[in-house]
Amino acid sequence: MLFVVGKDEMIDGKKAFIGKMQTEYPSCVYDIQTLKSMEQAGYRFKIDGKYVKAQEVWKTIEKEDKLTKKAPSKRGS
Repeated sequence: MLFVVGKDEMIDGKKAFIGKMQTEYPSCVYDIQTLKSMEQAGYRFKIDGKYVKAQEVWKTIEKEDKLTKKAPSKRGS
């Protein structure tokens, strides 16, 4: 899973998604409250190249935790 957070910016008169942070490690993804605040501030999220909402990011992180058979993460509680 590749998670990217960024904003749409104008470059040469065209709107472009500019990634500000990316990671392949679920443990490095922000907690749900931070993701929601960022979304309200205009940030957008991508997982494996697909735009997703903050809640979908979190659902994917929870799914990744289960797939790796880790104890459930307490982040976002």
